[in-house]
Amino acid sequence: MTRHERERAIANNHRFLDLLMGELLKKFEIVPKFNVLGFSQGAATATRWASRWDVQLDRLVLWAGGFAGDMILEDARAKFLNTEIHLSLGEKDEMINPESIGVQEKLIRDLGKSAHKHLFAGGHELDQELLRKIIY
Repeated sequence: MTRHERERAIANNHRFLDLLMGELLKKFEIVPKFNVLGFSQGAATATRWASRWDVQLDRLVLWAGGFAGDMILEDARAKFLNTEIHLSLGEKDEMINPESIGVQEKLIRDLGKSAHKHLFAGGHELDQELLRKIIY
């Protein structure tokens, strides 16, 4: 996403995810448990979308990224009340710095939540073993 027509891009992302999930949910008689994973910049997209989506998330995993700074806090606070939140970072991730970690920690406090924090030996990448442990 770029700054050019940013709001339109966000609305398009939300519409796409709403339609996709609506189609997938038609296959289930009972709404299944939901885990949402947002990686890097996709973490902000995931939090913006999930904070306004109709279905309750069981688990939100933000990997090498975090909550969108422009997410509507009141909506997110209510939406993530019963959601387990996980933050995963590579110890060698050159994209993450102490300032960005501080911003995310403040957002989590403002949400009235705590988060499970996970570190792994890699960089700006998914670690399959750690992801398996978080999801299962």
